[in-house]
Amino acid sequence: KIFPSPSHNENINVIINSPSNKNVQLTITDGTGKIIDEIEMNLKKGSQNIIINSLKYSSGLYFINLIDGKGFKSTKQFSVF
Repeated sequence: KIFPSPSHNENINVIINSPSNKNVQLTITDGTGKIIDEIEMNLKKGSQNIIINSLKYSSGLYFINLIDGKGFKSTKQFSVF
């Protein structure tokens, strides 16, 4: 879950429910597929809130890709105006 979207001069909250402890890579891309940001993190089992500062992004559509070492991938979109 991602909120608020659209975002304007505020933090974006990304809620992730992980079934187990795992290392993941969170990649943020723009609408053209260009990688804007990459974050490696260690998720713990359960629900976590990751905060992303939207002030560093220009107006537009973005995608958050969450990839773990076992091939799982989840993609969600958010927009900034």
